[in-house]
Formats: sequence, structure tokens, C-alpha cells
Amino acid sequence: MQLQRTTWVLVLIAILLGGVVYVVEGVIPQRKAQQQAGRSRIFTDLELADLRRFEIKTPQERLIIRQTQDQQAPWQMIRPERVTANRGAVQFLTNLLVEGRYDRSRSINASETTLAEYGLANPIARIRIYRHSQPQPLTLFLGDPTLDERWVYGTFADPETATGEIVIMALPIELKYAVERNLGEWIAGEERENRETD
Repeated sequence: MQLQRTTWVLVLIAILLGGVVYVVEGVIPQRKAQQQAGRSRIFTDLELADLRRFEIKTPQERLIIRQTQDQQAPWQMIRPERVTANRGAVQFLTNLLVEGRYDRSRSINASETTLAEYGLANPIARIRIYRHSQPQPLTLFLGDPTLDERWVYGTFADPETATGEIVIMALPIELKYAVERNLGEWIAGEERENRETD
């Protein structure tokens, strides 16, 4: 018994569709997972339980937020105001710092013109992290977003004092969003409402 021509066409279409489904459902996600696994953590030895306080300095503001022993209000802003910090805003940033991964890194000359190309001559933010286990803080400087605006340039080297070669990284763009909040977004909802009614 011979198969008709239309049957062969349908069999070929089924095989092609099966191949497309295999690639879309299996191969592509697997490659993305491998790429993600290949990325390195921004801070390799930073754990959430080890965070004591952090400081964010932007051209407009300097915030200091510290951890408390209070389960209801685990974070408190101590500068520029002494108020309970917004748990969601703090968790968004701390998760990025603890779990965040950079895409790629490269060494550049620390001259002012080279730093300016990446927005690091005048960083948009400096994040300083203080830990319970270490007296020395960790410091991260954020520069301009990449051309595709999926990443933001960053470095551990202080642009004001850096000389020679420094390493810059392509960090998640969410770090930029996390630190560029207005002051009200860092304040817990109840306290923000109280301030607005006064």
C-alpha cells in the first residue's frame, strides 16, 4: 500500500513542526539557562543575613538605611530622615546586591575620558554596603546604561582615585532603577501617609 502525496506532505509538516517545538521549548531555554549560569555574581561573598546597613549616594541625595532587630520594621532610614524604610524598596535593592549577576566585564584605562565614556567619571550612584562580618565596606559605582538599555556600567574602583587599569561590568539595569527612587519611595507607607496628612 502506497501513501498518497498529501500524506507525505502532512508527515513532513508534522516533522518540521516537531523540530520547531523542540528548538523553542528545549534548546533555547537551555541556552538561556547556560548563559545565566555563566554570569558571575556581582558580590561573590555577600549574604542577606550579613547586611548591616547600606548607603546610597547620588548627585541629589545621600541615604543611609540600616537593619533593625524589629520583625515588623526590619529596615530604618537614618539619613536624611530617621524613619522606617519601605520594606519593598529595600528588598528590591538588597536582592539585586545579593543575587544580582553581571553579564560581562572588561578592563579599561582609568583616564577621565575613558571613564566618561561609561558614565563613571561622574557616577549616577555610589552604593556602599556594610556587613556584620567585615569592617571594610563594599562599594559599587554605577555609570550610564548600555546602548540597548538592558545593563548599566559599574565598577568597584573609585573613579576619583583610580589609576591604571580598572574593571568595569555590565550590571542589571534594575540596579539603576533601585537607586534612582525619590525620597518618598524609601519611606514606609504608614509613615509616608502620616507625613502627607500633617
